[in-house]
This record gives sequence, structure tokens and C-alpha cells, in this order.
Amino acid sequence: MINQLFNNKGFQSALPWIVLFTGSFLFFYGKLGTFKTTQLSFIYSDMGKVLLTGGIFGVLLKSMQFMGVFKEEIIKVIYEPKFLANRNDLAEMWEKMSTVLFNNKFPNISEQLLKDVRETYFPTKEIIYYGSTEHQIEIRIADRANQIVKITETATLDVICGNSKIKTDYLFGHSKDDDSDFKLLKFNIDDEEPKNMITVDTEIDNTMFEVTTTELSGKEKYSVEKISERTFDLKKDNLIGYDSKKILHTLKIQFHHDVDIEIELIKSGILGNFQLKKQNKTFKEYQYDGIVYPEQGYNVVIKIK
Repeated sequence: MINQLFNNKGFQSALPWIVLFTGSFLFFYGKLGTFKTTQLSFIYSDMGKVLLTGGIFGVLLKSMQFMGVFKEEIIKVIYEPKFLANRNDLAEMWEKMSTVLFNNKFPNISEQLLKDVRETYFPTKEIIYYGSTEHQIEIRIADRANQIVKITETATLDVICGNSKIKTDYLFGHSKDDDSDFKLLKFNIDDEEPKNMITVDTEIDNTMFEVTTTELSGKEKYSVEKISERTFDLKKDNLIGYDSKKILHTLKIQFHHDVDIEIELIKSGILGNFQLKKQNKTFKEYQYDGIVYPEQGYNVVIKIK
């Protein structure tokens, strides 16, 4: 019975108050009560002091515990995603937390640094990303004497949307200011040739590009396949490259080449490294399992032995 009483949570919560009031009663009774001897008065008042001190300490301890629990619950509510979604100062809030995280380093460039991280690495404005991207690049010698190679590239990827109501575009292009003789051999979306392609000439950084755009809508995922062919004069330019226009997750690159061709894969801006998975005299396979951000990708140096 006694054990049940002391184990009762309600009694445990009330115990500091019981001790406080009991101590107050004994203290004032010892001071104001009528006793046959002063010694008995001192005993009551001293007992009251002890209980009163213990009671005050217990009440403060319980209050601190309560405030701690209350603080934890408030923090849970404040950082609940549903609550955060209604705030209009998330950018400022994130910048303050980030400043604390890197210990106020780089005060002269911190504003630009945080802006770049927020706009480039946080996809606040992006509504799609590319997944399961694979590039198969076939490099063959077309004219050894003149250092001409023919490159056939097959690119496959998935365009991933947040939901089927999103309308977006898939675009690709090539420079018109070189002698590569670009040919688009195949372009399919979900195994069909799109009927809403628009191709225009666009100048980017003083270079003319032919850019093809296709509108996408009504699905959460689109499978894209593109096959192109071009020739390169390695005496003029022995570098080919790729940079992603969207956030891209996982990238596999396979090179099929003649035995007399040497290739060197160089990452361009990506945070990790490509892993060489397979190779022989005429084949190499690389893979990157991380995130490729916009304007990041790779370059390939091509040489004929």
C-alpha cells in the first residue's frame, strides 16, 4: 500500500508541495505556538526550516523539469515542417544558422557564399531533376592521317517531376560554330518521337547554338533517349564535354573506342570523383553515384596513338 502510494505519479508531483506546506506549518507553529519549554519551540521551528528548505528546492526542481519539458515541446512545434512551411523568413533563418555552423568564418564573403549555396545547391527553384543517366560514347577513327574521329553518343535518362501536374521542358543543343557536322539520329520520350519539338538558334556567350525544346506534362517521370553523331578534327579540338542543365542523380559513362584511341575523363565541378568500374583495351566504364548540380559534368580528352 505504502509502495503504491510513493510510486503514484500524482503523489510524486504533489510531494514537494506537501513538504513545503508541512515545513511552513511547523516553522510558524514553532515560532507562534505556545509551548511549556522554549526547547520544544526550537524543535518545531527547526524541523519546519528543514522541510521548508527541502520543499522549496523540490518545487524549484519540479518547475525546472516542467520548463525543460515545455521548452522541448515548444522546440518540436517551432521546427515542425508544417509550421516552418508557413514562415516567410526561412532564408534569413537558414543564413543565421549556417553562419553559426561555420563559426562566423569568412565574414567578407559570407553573404555571397550563402547566396550561392542557397540558389545553387538548394533546389528551391527547381521542379524536376534527372535520374538514372547513362552516356554511351563510341569513338572511331575516321581519318587517321588528318586526325579525324567520328563520335556516336547515346544518352538515356529519366526526367523526374514532383507530381503529374508539373509542366516543364526538356532541352538539348549543340554548337553551330564548329565543323563537327552534328546529326541527330534519334530522339524519343517514352519510346515515342515527340510531336511538340521546337528548334531555334540561340547565341550563348558569343557562340551560336541550335537548341531543341520539348514540353513535358501529365506524368511524374519521362524516359528520354537521344542518339547523335558528329565528327571531330583532333588537330583543332580534342576535347568533348557535358554539363548538366538540371540536378542529376547518378551518372554512368561508357566509352567504346578503337584500340589506337586514348581517352582521359576529367570531372568538371562535381564534388566527388568518377569511379572506374570496368575497362579493357577498347572499353571503359565510369560511374558517379552522387549529385551532379547544374553546370557541372565532365570533359573527355581524346588522342590517337
